[in-house]
Amino acid sequence: MLPSGNRVIWLNTGAPGTVTVTGLFAVTAGADIVGTNCGTALSLDDYVELAGQLVAAAGKRPVIVQPNAGSPHTENGKTIYKATPEEMAATATRLLATGVRIIGGCCGTTPALLAAMSRAVRAVKA
Repeated sequence: MLPSGNRVIWLNTGAPGTVTVTGLFAVTAGADIVGTNCGTALSLDDYVELAGQLVAAAGKRPVIVQPNAGSPHTENGKTIYKATPEEMAATATRLLATGVRIIGGCCGTTPALLAAMSRAVRAVKA
């Protein structure tokens, strides 16, 4: 839960490299916390790259990143996200290494994926 009065500026971006400018805008606009989620063309590696850029742009402000469970694919008219629990767990630890302080999940993220991410983060914090 955020303390009362905190301002969160949320960035939806399509590609790494665009976040530095928008992250600086968020900081200039007075954000207390800066975050991003949900990029339909982003791989898990892209989220890690984006996170590093966002952390650099955010200065001392906390950063939250909520990646999709991989880049979506359409199969038989359904949107499918193929990231495994192991891939999401590895991504969570890599996000921590960039300086991200809050990690979650967006499209395609299941309870099993979140549980794997949580275990990985706890193992790093231990």
